[in-house]
Amino acid sequence: MLSAETPLETKSSQIPKQVESNLQLETKTIFQLDKISITNQDVENFKAYQQIGDSSLTDKEIIEQLATEQIYLSVAQQKNVAATLEEGKQEALKNREILKTQPQNIQNTQLKLIKLMGLDEEEYWNDFAPKEYQKILTAQNLTKLLLEENILKYNSNQPQEFGKELKAYKHNLYVQALKKANVLPE
Repeated sequence: MLSAETPLETKSSQIPKQVESNLQLETKTIFQLDKISITNQDVENFKAYQQIGDSSLTDKEIIEQLATEQIYLSVAQQKNVAATLEEGKQEALKNREILKTQPQNIQNTQLKLIKLMGLDEEEYWNDFAPKEYQKILTAQNLTKLLLEENILKYNSNQPQEFGKELKAYKHNLYVQALKKANVLPE
C-alpha cells in the first residue's frame, strides 16, 4: 500500500537533481536593481521547488515574485526594521523545539525535506533556517511598521482585504522599482 506522502516524496526527490543541473547553466542576470540581482538560475531553481505545489507561474511572474520579496526586504533595511541573524537563529531554535513536539510522521517529513535539500539537520537548523527566519522576521517587522504608520490598514472584520492590500503595496514597490531596474530578456 502506498503512503499519502509518496507523491510529495516523488516530486521533491527531483528537486536536488534539478538544482544541481541548474548549476551547469551559464549564469545570466535577468533583473538588476542596486544590490538586488536575479539570475536565470534563480528562476530555474524556483521552478524546481515549485514542483511540490500545484502552482505554475510564468518566468515573468517568478521574476516579479523574487524581486518583490527582495525589494520588500530592502525597504525594511532602509526603515531600520530588519531582523538580525541572531534573531533568525533564535526563531530557528524555537521552531526546531516546536517540531520536536510534533507527531513522528511530521518530524520524518521535515527530515526528508531537509535531506532533499542536500543538507543534514545541523546544517539546516544552524545555517539555512536562521537566514530564512531572518527574512521572515524582517518582512513581519516591516508589515507591522506599515500598519503602525497607517500605510496599510487591517480590519478584523475583513482580514482577506489586508492580504490584498499588502499584495498591492508590494506590487507597487515592484512597479516603482522597474522604472530604475535593468530587466533583461532571457
